[in-house]
Amino acid sequence: MNSLFPLTHGESLPEVYHLSFNGTHFEVFVSQAYWEKFVKFASETQFPKNMGPTYVPPSMIKPTFGFHGCAEITQTFDGLTCLKVPALLVPNDEENPANNMRAFGETLSSIFIILNHLIYNSFEEKEICNSGDLPQLFALETFISHEARFHGAGFSFSISHRALKYLEALGIRHLPRAIESMEHHFFAQSRRDDDDDDNNNNRRLFRGSMECRLREYGTLHMHTVGNCACLGVMPRDFGRDGCGLSTHNVDTISQQFNLLVGISYVWQMVREGIHTGEPPSLD
Repeated sequence: MNSLFPLTHGESLPEVYHLSFNGTHFEVFVSQAYWEKFVKFASETQFPKNMGPTYVPPSMIKPTFGFHGCAEITQTFDGLTCLKVPALLVPNDEENPANNMRAFGETLSSIFIILNHLIYNSFEEKEICNSGDLPQLFALETFISHEARFHGAGFSFSISHRALKYLEALGIRHLPRAIESMEHHFFAQSRRDDDDDDNNNNRRLFRGSMECRLREYGTLHMHTVGNCACLGVMPRDFGRDGCGLSTHNVDTISQQFNLLVGISYVWQMVREGIHTGEPPSLD
């Protein structure tokens, strides 16, 4: 998977979406205008047919969409549309086809496919990010393999010039709040995977099992529990106008989601910092 070219080569594009995590769900926020474009592409093109029979296309009137209808659509008080995708299984609901990690992962991946299409359209149509408006800071492309194999849940993470400069200004450091969020997600998933309280109480993370830190030039390095399951920059993907990061040895959706929890924290930290002009509290 490649980085999103317009974003990583210095273009300042209007914000199409941003990603957050509320403790149980990933939340993707889009404006009403982009939500209408999202629905049009996802329901009136070949896209839903390509997704297969279990994919429920979004609409302006139905509250759910995605694979087995596992994603929820809500409206925020500030006029944004929020697309909520579960990041954790619901216990004691094994018979529900919408309560399935593959459905969650494939739904989130399908959302990013459409949103990246909208970003490219924004670039091609020369949409301008007006002074004072937030630009598109990051972009994601996730992948879920249909075969049992290594690297079956990889993704790429594109960082814009504006976001890279913000991260670089923070210096070389760990991001403990991102790590804490990843740890909470890991243990929440573990509790749902194993109802045995004794086993749950014995679960421990080694120091350094999870990492989220800033390196030189604002590049991000992350890893989660697993055999070198990490996210980092490749030399060919680095540039001072932006950069692309890619995963290595991310074999499961749970690993992918755990890294995305950390990315969600970084995304919101940078977005809020640029919006308010205030430095983040990192300790």
